[in-house]
Amino acid sequence: MLKIETNTKIVLVLLCISALSIVLHRVGAFKTYFDLLDARHGFSPVPNSLTQIDAIPNARVDYSDGLLRMDCTVVDLEFYRYCGVSIKLNEDPRQGFDFSQYRNILLDVEYIHPDSDQPLLYRPIQMLFRNYNAHYSTVDNNASLKYNSIQLVPTAELLQKPIPIESFQVSTWWINEYEIPYVDAQPDLTNVSLVEIETSGVTKVGRYQITVKKMVLQGNLFSEYNLIKALLLMWLLATLFMVNRQHQILKIMSNRDPLTKVMNRRGLSQWLGRHFEGGPRPCNVVMYYIDIDDFKKINDSYGHVVGDRLLCEFCSVIETELHKLNINEVAGDYLLARLSGDEFSLVFEGLDDEYIELIANKLLERFTDVILVGGLEIKINASVGISKASSETNSSAVLMGNADAAMYHSKKSGKNQYKVFDKDVFEDIVFRKNIASALRESISCDLFSIVLMPIYSSQGLAIRGGEVLIRCQEPSLRRVGPDVFIPIAEEYGLIRDIDAWVIEATFQKIDTNRELYGSRQLLFCINISALELVNKGFPQHLKRLLCKYKINPHWIELELTETSLIDVDEQSIQLLHEIRDLGVRLSLDDFGTGYTAFNQLLNYPVSCLKIDRSFVASLSDLPSSDSTMVDVILGIAESYELNVIAEGVESQAQLEYLQSRQCEYLQGYFLSKPIDWEAFDALLQRQ
Repeated sequence: MLKIETNTKIVLVLLCISALSIVLHRVGAFKTYFDLLDARHGFSPVPNSLTQIDAIPNARVDYSDGLLRMDCTVVDLEFYRYCGVSIKLNEDPRQGFDFSQYRNILLDVEYIHPDSDQPLLYRPIQMLFRNYNAHYSTVDNNASLKYNSIQLVPTAELLQKPIPIESFQVSTWWINEYEIPYVDAQPDLTNVSLVEIETSGVTKVGRYQITVKKMVLQGNLFSEYNLIKALLLMWLLATLFMVNRQHQILKIMSNRDPLTKVMNRRGLSQWLGRHFEGGPRPCNVVMYYIDIDDFKKINDSYGHVVGDRLLCEFCSVIETELHKLNINEVAGDYLLARLSGDEFSLVFEGLDDEYIELIANKLLERFTDVILVGGLEIKINASVGISKASSETNSSAVLMGNADAAMYHSKKSGKNQYKVFDKDVFEDIVFRKNIASALRESISCDLFSIVLMPIYSSQGLAIRGGEVLIRCQEPSLRRVGPDVFIPIAEEYGLIRDIDAWVIEATFQKIDTNRELYGSRQLLFCINISALELVNKGFPQHLKRLLCKYKINPHWIELELTETSLIDVDEQSIQLLHEIRDLGVRLSLDDFGTGYTAFNQLLNYPVSCLKIDRSFVASLSDLPSSDSTMVDVILGIAESYELNVIAEGVESQAQLEYLQSRQCEYLQGYFLSKPIDWEAFDALLQRQ
């Protein structure tokens, strides 16, 4: 914003300068003057009468008090036709003055006629500029200057205001007499040697007096046209400056994270690109891929404003720790960048191997300490992945991918630790890529199948429904369970296709035996990915399938894991309500293993909680078994009027305990393993 305001200020200043310049020009602030009677210009007016005047014995020229006076008495009209005075501007007529730059002349002349001692209203005088022209003038003959004269016969009206120089005309007599070509017959004031004031004619015998009070050339340092051109040039240069400046600002902004002011992903890519120029070659670059663990908990607990300030403080903490390590002495160039919400990258050029893990340990040690944000003490953890460029790492994309994979490995291993990219991480990358490839093959070739894990009522152990589980017949995936390939499907963007296949396949199975299922009011639980919570089209897709197969929505329950709600926002909650409005039930799977505050259950339109198998497994045969968590969940469900399903029932003691605590529904290997649809139908018919 500040940079935009600076450009606005520049425009306002230019507007003021432009308007002020035009106004000043029009009021005459840029006018220039040349006083022909001012001796300070380096010349002195000297008597230099014309030939006719020189012959008058009593002719007199006087220059005093800034006034030029000429007196002459004409005694014979036959010989004298003019009476006047000349001002020699330079001893050498070839070195005249350039008057072409002036636009007006201020002229004040008093003329006394022989018949009257009073000034005449009409002043029959003329003014001439004698311009030295090498084609027609000679140095030793001032009279030759007459052959290139510019003259003016001012009227009384002209003498009352500045006279435009355009009013001067070339004397025509010599043009006709000497047949002067057109090119030399134009007014020329570029080399004026003499200025003359004389009578326009002598008509009577007697005394003639001319007093020149003012004879000032007036011009502008520059014309208004040239001023406007200069202003336009100024605007053009200023515009180019502002455009270039804005381009540089946008270039910097495009490479900077607007929140933390460190580099963004684009800036990082450009920085890395300079170090990987020239194709495959080893370069000494080390990348740290840093992810703040469970950052959403901070936003949920303190709000997004505090979360944003924490990200800024997080960058400051990293910079401070690097400064403490005197990083400039042990490494060359380095860069800190924010890649996404809570993911950062720290890259070094020329970092010694001994400092690679030292920096990671120092950063993790500092991260575990509190960070002050506006008086709040916030404790965070981070997962760090480290990758070093090598001969095999021949691009910045590979380097970043390796660091990201190492970070993912450290997060999967328990968080708050670092992992250097090595063979294990590489093999994990290859494994996940192979699984993803096999999943794509399975989707295109329809190699998936579904089985059911029966759900029993705790009182009487009647079948209440079944949890739909996916299996894959692709050879390379036969020994890989959904707990492995589902997260990989989410990572590689395949989960939505799998979710869609499972839902439609389940509806098809229900449609083939709807009478059996409908008469018992069974409930079929289908697991969906957390990514469906940001899929705006999912509710409509679900509605189309319900209509297509004429499925009663009350028969369907969609299961979400509690950890999938970590990143839920208002839009996702709205999507859950849209699903619930269809009549489809929602359940929260693995409850107790995530971070859902009990009071947050009011925000989620769920109707059922599923107790995670890890809590059920803690129920032993001994009366002293720790059953606190199971009892707490059952108490919460009762308070919120939610159904409860206990997963992973694998012993008689667990069964009896849950029955004694009035847990409504059970499932587990002690009651039944996952079975295909035919076995499930047969089990229903036997009951």
